[in-house]
Parts: sequence; C-alpha cells; structure tokens
Amino acid sequence: MTGPKILIIEPDVLQRDLMQLALQRKGYEVICGDVSDIRHLLKTHRPLVLALDIFLPRMNGLEVIKQLRAESLLIGVKVLAISSMAFKEIVQQAAQLGVDDFLMKPFDVDEMINHFQRILNDKM
Repeated sequence: MTGPKILIIEPDVLQRDLMQLALQRKGYEVICGDVSDIRHLLKTHRPLVLALDIFLPRMNGLEVIKQLRAESLLIGVKVLAISSMAFKEIVQQAAQLGVDDFLMKPFDVDEMINHFQRILNDKM
C-alpha cells in the first residue's frame, strides 16, 4: 500500500530530486514532471497534492494554477505553491487562486515534510 500521491512540478532538478526522495522516505507516492505535461499528469495520476514552483521557465506558476482551475483539473487537489520570493502581492494572488499553502525556498527537509503533512491533514 502506498501513501498519499503528490505531483511535483519543480524546474530545478536537484531540488525536485531532493523533494521526491525525502517524501518517498516518508511513505508518499511521488510523481515528478514538467509543467508542459501537467494536464496529462493530473488526469492520469489524480494526486492529492500538487506542489508547483511559482517561477517556472517561460511560464508563471500562478497563471498555470488559474488555467488548471478554469479547466476543473484541480478539483479535489490541494495546491502547495513553492517560491524563492514571497512578495505580499504574490502571496495574496496565490491565496485568491485557492493555493492551500506556500513553501518558501530555501527550505530544509523537515520544514517541507511539515508543509505536506499539514496540507494533507486539512479536510478538503
């Protein structure tokens, strides 16, 4: 039996691999991918949590969230926004788009795990 399913969209390969390994060690099922495949990954894997970097190459992560919500692809999916910059406007915009939690880079593994545990323990 596997734990809750998490989809990670993080352009930094080292960061993504670290997140994946740490979460798998805690029993989570982790899928990683590129933002260009996000729709397919959401439809195919139906994760409980989408962890998405806000500053993606050639794309705005907040705009991606907005589009996914408009397409009803985030129904039943919690969203964890990840960013190295948490300007007040960005955090407010993320909240308006229904982001469930915000994880600031750099972060340590324990902090990251706590964010995922907290978001999964909140009732949908």
